[in-house]
Amino acid sequence: MAEFLDTKTGLMVKQDRNDGSNSPAPTPAAATPSNQTIEIKIEFNENLVAYKLKMTTPMKKLMNIFYERNHIKPGMVRFLFDGRRVHGDDTPNELNLEDGDVINVYGEQLGGQLC
Repeated sequence: MAEFLDTKTGLMVKQDRNDGSNSPAPTPAAATPSNQTIEIKIEFNENLVAYKLKMTTPMKKLMNIFYERNHIKPGMVRFLFDGRRVHGDDTPNELNLEDGDVINVYGEQLGGQLC
């Protein structure tokens, strides 16, 4: 697992290729709910990427990093947590995310035609 600091956002990012070694980083004991940092994982194309963010950080920040790193245009994928769509103005606190939770990313279905 590789860990690096995203210099644009200040978020710590871990890269995992489903090798079973993805253990979440410990949450600081003295953290308060407003500045508590959690590690969440994004699953996309059978890959897991871990991100650390504050409970009050809008998910839009994380989504924009995801789009940039995967060369995806916004709106081409959807983010789901426990079957609920994640929106950019949601925060981990509002979604009741906990350390180690996984957000799934799926391609958005465009168009469609009955034959």
